[in-house]
Amino acid sequence: GFAPEVVAAEQAIQNGTMDIAAAYSGKVSLNLPQYVQVGSAVTYEVVPGVNGPAVQTQMEQTSLTPGQQLVVMITDAAGNVTVSEAIVGENGVIQYQIPGASCIVRLLRIAE
Repeated sequence: GFAPEVVAAEQAIQNGTMDIAAAYSGKVSLNLPQYVQVGSAVTYEVVPGVNGPAVQTQMEQTSLTPGQQLVVMITDAAGNVTVSEAIVGENGVIQYQIPGASCIVRLLRIAE
């Protein structure tokens, strides 16, 4: 399961009382207000012994333009947030690594 503060932040984001920047700005070095989320957040449930605890590479099919630069923001079950860059590949496929723990993944791009 996710830490209570992660659940609270995610619920606030979903019901519109808080945006991503307000929820996570203190946890990342990015200037989050400059970014917008692309698509929906994806939650990965990691089950020990089945699909954990090793780092895994995920591939996500999107309708984004190949070559577009994105930021992958990952919030793990404990509330740690990491960001990394990803470039949209051929046919809109994005590849990123998730930790061997349950996590929430968001794709972000700089707002136009």
